[in-house]
Amino acid sequence: MDGELTPREHGELVRDLVGALAAPREARTVGIERDVRLQGRLTRHRIDVVWRFEVGGLERTVFFECHRRRGPLEQRDAFAWVGALADLAEAGVHGTGVLVTVTGFHGGARAVADGHGVHVMELRRPTEEDWRGRVRRIVLEVTHRVPDITSVDFDHAPFPAAAGSAEEPLRIAVDQLFVRTGDGERSVQEVMLSGVVAPAGAPVLGMRAVRYEYDPPADLVHEGRVVGRITALHGVAGETERVLRQVIGPVDELLTWMTGAPATGGRVPLGPGGTSGRTGP
Repeated sequence: MDGELTPREHGELVRDLVGALAAPREARTVGIERDVRLQGRLTRHRIDVVWRFEVGGLERTVFFECHRRRGPLEQRDAFAWVGALADLAEAGVHGTGVLVTVTGFHGGARAVADGHGVHVMELRRPTEEDWRGRVRRIVLEVTHRVPDITSVDFDHAPFPAAAGSAEEPLRIAVDQLFVRTGDGERSVQEVMLSGVVAPAGAPVLGMRAVRYEYDPPADLVHEGRVVGRITALHGVAGETERVLRQVIGPVDELLTWMTGAPATGGRVPLGPGGTSGRTGP
C-alpha cells in the first residue's frame, strides 16, 4: 500500500479484502456492497463498504469508511465518522464502524475512535515487527510413491490341443490377465510388482528388470478361462517418487497480517485486536 490509490480503487480494495477475510470465518456473509447511500436522522451518508453477515442467527452490519487523503488519519476525520454513525443510529440504522487508512493515523484519531467503539484498520505492507510470531509462508510437500510397470512379456509354453483353442495372450490387456499355478491365482500386475515395491518408510527401490520362472509352466487366465501357458513372466517394474509442492504466500501475506492470525493457527475477530497500526507525530 503506497497511499496513491484512487477513491474508487481504495473502496474496491477494501470490499475485496473484506470478502476474502469473511470467507474462512464462521460468520455467513449476507452481502458486501460498495458505495452505499444510507439515510440518517439529519442527512444522507455515503458509506464506502457495507458488510452484512450472520452469526448465531443474528444479522450484524459493519460500515467501512476509507480514508483516502495523503496525510495520516486525523482527529477531525475520526470525529466526522463518529458523527455519521451516530446520525445513522438515531435513524435506526445500526452497525459497527471501521476507519480504513493507507497513510497511518495520529494518536488523537485513534483515541477518538477507541472512545466511540470505532475500529481503525491500516492497510500497508507488513514490516518485520508485524510478522513477529506470525506465519509468513507455508510450503506443503507431499510425496507419492507410485507403483509402475513399463513393460511385460511372456515366454510361452506349448498349449495342449486338448485344452481347446486359446486366445493370443498379447492381444489381451495385461490388467485382465492372471497367472495360475499350484499355489493359486494372482494377477500379472501383482506378480510383476512383488518384491520391487518397498514397505512404507523404506527407501524407494526404483524401476528394475524382473523375471519370474515357472516349472512346470503356469496357466494364463482371462475371465476365468485358460488362454495360454508360460514358462516365464518378465519385464520392467518398480515404483517411482512424485513430489507435489505447493507454496502458500506471499500472495496471502497481507490477509494473514490483517486478520492477526498467529503462528499457532488461531484467529482473532476483525477489529482492534486484528489490526496493526503506527502513531503519527
